[in-house]
Amino acid sequence: MTIRKTIFLSSLLLSLTLPVTQSAKAADDVILNAMTGEMERSLSDLHVEDHRPPYFISYSIKEIDEAIIESELGSPPSLKRSRKRYFTPIVKVGDYDVDSTEMFPTRAYSPSQITTDDDALAIKRAIWLRTDSAYKTAIRDLEAKKSYLIDNHIDHRMPDMTKEKPVVAIEEIKPLTFDQTKWSQTVQSLSEVFKKYPQLQKSKVSFIARRVNRWIVNSEGSRIRESQEKFAVSIGASAQAEDGTPVSDYDIKAANAESGLADFEKLKEMTERLAENAIKICAARQGEDYCGPVIFEDQAAAEFFSQLMSPNFSFPEDLLGNQDWRNPLKDGIGRRVITKNVDIIDDPLATDFKGQPLFGGYKYDDDGVPAQKVVIAENGVIKEFLHGRIPTKHSDKSNGHSQRGYGSFNVMQVTSSKTSSPEEMKTKAFELAKDAGLDYILVVRRMGDQFRFDEPGTPSHASEPYSTPSYSRQPSDPLLTFKVYADGREELLRGLEFKYVSLRAFRDMQAIGADPQPFLVEPADCLTRSIVTPSFLIGELELEPIKPDHASLPILPSPLATLTK
Repeated sequence: MTIRKTIFLSSLLLSLTLPVTQSAKAADDVILNAMTGEMERSLSDLHVEDHRPPYFISYSIKEIDEAIIESELGSPPSLKRSRKRYFTPIVKVGDYDVDSTEMFPTRAYSPSQITTDDDALAIKRAIWLRTDSAYKTAIRDLEAKKSYLIDNHIDHRMPDMTKEKPVVAIEEIKPLTFDQTKWSQTVQSLSEVFKKYPQLQKSKVSFIARRVNRWIVNSEGSRIRESQEKFAVSIGASAQAEDGTPVSDYDIKAANAESGLADFEKLKEMTERLAENAIKICAARQGEDYCGPVIFEDQAAAEFFSQLMSPNFSFPEDLLGNQDWRNPLKDGIGRRVITKNVDIIDDPLATDFKGQPLFGGYKYDDDGVPAQKVVIAENGVIKEFLHGRIPTKHSDKSNGHSQRGYGSFNVMQVTSSKTSSPEEMKTKAFELAKDAGLDYILVVRRMGDQFRFDEPGTPSHASEPYSTPSYSRQPSDPLLTFKVYADGREELLRGLEFKYVSLRAFRDMQAIGADPQPFLVEPADCLTRSIVTPSFLIGELELEPIKPDHASLPILPSPLATLTK
């Protein structure tokens, strides 16, 4: 089928699959028409010397309309408004079997800012220049790949891209709306709470309202236009312990609707809890070397799992030329990688878990493929990986989990069919502690996470690393770590860090609670999303005291100290 015939049929499909009103609005969409027009021109005319035109083009434009309201210590809130558009081209030469896709993860999904005016010529010019640059790069990459394949025999090499059905979905583009007065008052009142805590050195409360409009077109016939709201309240505070050790913590509530955020009283409780925890941590005794059982509860369970295990359910591809990007579990289909009775799914379409809202989902991934629910593991055995349009030996189709071209977890749920009560879990932990010669156990209830609430598809986010697989890594520091004795006494410790933890720790889950809850996490790729996890007991982990460069304490007391006398 010729390129022009493909585009004609795509336009016909667009008109036939949409209601008349939506079809008319799509026909009048300056952005959609500019993207389609430049794509058609490039597919038919863009070539140099002996090199053919691209065989595949995908264009994405993301418009981000954002408002941020911030306040410190009850100061009059500041309002920052911005509206920006970012264009991301994917241009491939070759064919589905061997194309210009680079041999290991790079910055192929590289957005650049374009005009926010609905001016067809201005938009087309930006698309033209980026397409030209991407095409020249694709030619060089394909020649390099061909040379590599000549010099290196690759057994059972997979094609470079899956073939997917085109998607046509046109939603109404909407503006950003929110109650500015309400959230200005809320942010100011919440930030004023910190006045009661002179021990804190920094604190800030932010409200973020964001409307994301996105357009995707590709040469296979996909035409997508969608609109999504995102809202968040972010709270942060920091202090210093008596020995100068810095202590900081952040918390966030996020939702896909303004009404989905917590009410003021719950946000106030969250603010007070964060401040009081920071002060308690500063006053706590520093922990000592430990090797023994650890119970993870609440947010700490979500953080530990999302940082260490979740990334290994992505990147199953056999990427050429770079051993550092090999997933240690990529050959693990059918193998048990976690304790029996544990089931893991990832469902970007899920919006709630037992009535509690989930955040981070989507309808279409970065490749424009519809999101799908994926059963990752059943009874601890891997069934499927999360991936985009790079084929694997287990699948020649995307399952709608592409983030910047590679699979990523989004809204993950971890449950178990065999659970233990908190008392049973502690009993088991003390049995393990006794075998290790210990008269106490550690319970971790909170771990560090800075929650930047970035928006993907922007230049700043494109520079962030992927959440890549690893057999072992060092998780973030535990913030609320308790030394728990058999009689129930608890002592808060500070200044501990985990030694490197391997994936084998998850085969050593000795007990799992019946208390799965959703928490927001933000791992290495800085994408905020929900993960549902229960509490769990790991049989043996090692922690040691942190040895940071201590900063000296301020000489004078905080000016807030006079307010609390």
